[in-house]
Amino acid sequence: MLLETLQRKAAKRGFAWDDVAGPLAKLVEEVDELRAAVAGAGSGGDDEVARELGDVFGAAVAVARALDLDADAVARRAASRFRARFEAVLATAAADGVDLAELTTEEWLRRWAAAAA
Repeated sequence: MLLETLQRKAAKRGFAWDDVAGPLAKLVEEVDELRAAVAGAGSGGDDEVARELGDVFGAAVAVARALDLDADAVARRAASRFRARFEAVLATAAADGVDLAELTTEEWLRRWAAAAA
């Protein structure tokens, strides 16, 4: 993952957190900034939203690095879990004879939570 590579290079030059508390706090800060950017996106702020979302990604990678986790491996595992859950939702909907196009957001989320359990 490019962000991880860049952060490792920066850390070799001394730009690194002492422990996981720093990047966790940064992640919260970046999510707050993303919320603010999304709230103001109606005024042509799409570039700002993308920039802030990128900062969230960067902070999440920093958390992974602080925990000695490979960010790419974490992302791949998350994708695998997402795929499995989504396929479970599709299977249960089909078994229940449910038309997916008719599901409300709340019904999708209920089925998603059931698949995650």
